[in-house]
Amino acid sequence: MSAKNTYRLWSDIRSAWCNYEVVGESHHIENIRRLYPRSWNRNGEELHCDVELVPEPDNPYDEWAISVRIDGLRVGYLSREDAPTWAAVIRRITASGLTPVTDGRIYLYESPDWDDIDRQGNPQLETRARVSIKLGDPELAVPLNDPPAVP
Repeated sequence: MSAKNTYRLWSDIRSAWCNYEVVGESHHIENIRRLYPRSWNRNGEELHCDVELVPEPDNPYDEWAISVRIDGLRVGYLSREDAPTWAAVIRRITASGLTPVTDGRIYLYESPDWDDIDRQGNPQLETRARVSIKLGDPELAVPLNDPPAVP
């Protein structure tokens, strides 16, 4: 992702806190694992990075779908309830040739899968992830005028 082809979404959240839970991570667990080194801590490891928001108007399940991607890898989606609210903003930015980006956080861990028990009665371990991103209000994501050059 080239920095000059991106647009960082504005937010009224002053910290880097990732306040919005992404959905569908379990369907993209292999993509998420690719973002971590082979020797990641199986008890839980956190990764902070920029995420891209990509509209998917041709998505067969939801015409308002907005995927969340890291390094081009899909790691989840905005919720079905929130995507229509964000669609106009995200589509406007991408129509101008830019990719909307914001702060992201992934927490990857392994936990027992009690639906998958081996012959000795032990649960198999399942890799799981929680992805969250920094999102404020869609109305504030794109300012009406250029931001100041200095704080």
